[in-house]
Amino acid sequence: MAKPVALVTHACEFAGSAAVAALHAAGFHVVAHDLSFADAAVREVYTAAHRDVVAQSPTRPVLRSMR
Repeated sequence: MAKPVALVTHACEFAGSAAVAALHAAGFHVVAHDLSFADAAVREVYTAAHRDVVAQSPTRPVLRSMR
């Protein structure tokens, strides 16, 4: 059975961090979106800290498979 996918917007603000953590712990594939991810360096730091989460740039769609 495929894992469900969750998109979390404002991943670095408000309740975004908690939502990412809770959804990941519940077995979801998590795609995190944040305006700050337009900066590749910020996106890389986030990805290093959240290895199983896709950090989505606001200007570029997700191209990798969720499998």
